[in-house]
Amino acid sequence: MEIKQFVATRAFIINEGKVLIIKESPHYAKGSHIGEYDFPGGKVRLGETMADGLKREVKEEVGMDIKVGKPFFAAEWSPVIEGVTLQIFGIFIKCTAETPEVMLGKDHDEYKWIDPADYKEYPIIAQNVDAFKAYLSIQ
Repeated sequence: MEIKQFVATRAFIINEGKVLIIKESPHYAKGSHIGEYDFPGGKVRLGETMADGLKREVKEEVGMDIKVGKPFFAAEWSPVIEGVTLQIFGIFIKCTAETPEVMLGKDHDEYKWIDPADYKEYPIIAQNVDAFKAYLSIQ
């Protein structure tokens, strides 16, 4: 079985005490978490800094400019997508919104600004639950 390994960043974007979550749409090509909420972010390209990769992914997914802060959590997950096992090392980074307006791309069909303590009220992608717990523990 083929395994691909990469680093991904996730933006924990804070605006007025709320964090941005985005819901995966049925149009998402990989379709692994349709209807669940995630954070903007994605794969860091070869030669790209984590901050630059995160800014690029956030702009593509939600049309926002962000100020990248410090990482606060790391995780590893291994989904199987289209027959390929992905070993993903995820870095969750606290960010702030430079522009709070959200313009969703095609891969997501809804967004919410939520109180981080209320994350259990939403269908959050499993690997993000520990990121919420980590964030709340440092507040």
